[in-house]
Amino acid sequence: MSYQSPLVSIIVPTFNRVHLIGETLDSVLAQTYTNWECIVVDDGSSDGTQKLLEHYARDDERFRYYPRPTSKLKGSASCRNYALEKALGTYVIFLDSDDLLAPFCLEKRLDFVSKNQSHDLWIFPMQSFVGTLDDKKHVYGSFETVKSRAFFIQKFYAGQHPFAITCVFWKKDTLLKLNGFNDRLQIFTDPDLHLRMLEQGFDFKLALSYPVDCYYRLLENFHKKHNSNFILKNNLVFFESHLNSGILESVTYFKKVYSAYIFDEKRFSYLPKYNQLGIRKKVFGYGIYFSSVSVLLYHVLGLHRVNNSGYHFLKRVFNKNFN
Repeated sequence: MSYQSPLVSIIVPTFNRVHLIGETLDSVLAQTYTNWECIVVDDGSSDGTQKLLEHYARDDERFRYYPRPTSKLKGSASCRNYALEKALGTYVIFLDSDDLLAPFCLEKRLDFVSKNQSHDLWIFPMQSFVGTLDDKKHVYGSFETVKSRAFFIQKFYAGQHPFAITCVFWKKDTLLKLNGFNDRLQIFTDPDLHLRMLEQGFDFKLALSYPVDCYYRLLENFHKKHNSNFILKNNLVFFESHLNSGILESVTYFKKVYSAYIFDEKRFSYLPKYNQLGIRKKVFGYGIYFSSVSVLLYHVLGLHRVNNSGYHFLKRVFNKNFN
């Protein structure tokens, strides 16, 4: 490497992953670049995680284990922020407790950084897998040509993730300027961080045609793991920051979540909050607000089950105005 070897902080939040985190930490131990610290924050596990993490920390002082303080909100975002407070590295990489690093990950990333130093962060490819690395799936963060800031903003606003959490190699100072993760979120934490980075104009560099150097494990189906109320609650926090009436993809994603979960899943308790947010962000007007309330009343009164009650007409009017 052409400059003094910097310390890299690898931040790992975990919760009840004792059956998987050992493989994750072993991939850290296998790094060909050795000047790293790995900070693991446990979010209140009850499966023996603490004993395993204490074993790693005892055998190699580069591992540091902390339980999440009770004063901090529960969730991976809060755990990452707490670890960031403890981090001593010049650079930071976030690694989930069921994911893996290729042995050359840190060495090759730092070599790339040394040749492209005038940036706030760098984006590398990550591949998803199921079970073992032989069963590889989608690749995130791999681009054959340069993509614009606007391209990435549109993708994230549309609910798509062109790059994910371990794809990004951060300057620690950049993360501090962004105030880390939004700890009110328990999902969508990295899309929120990446969108704020893009919107605030931080300078990123894509590692074009770079080999995959980290692996994202696909486990449970997202919609089986998280119920509709949980998804709506977190999306509401996300939309409070990122719903933008001037970006079509943002409005389309808001409408998709609204229709799929509030009406199709009948989670009507969220209708007033989403309606108020939609009006405040100028996504729709009072006409849609009142038509949505009418549809809600039909459900509350049970009239949506009555033939020729006018329910389907109102639903068509609502959908027409909302699309």
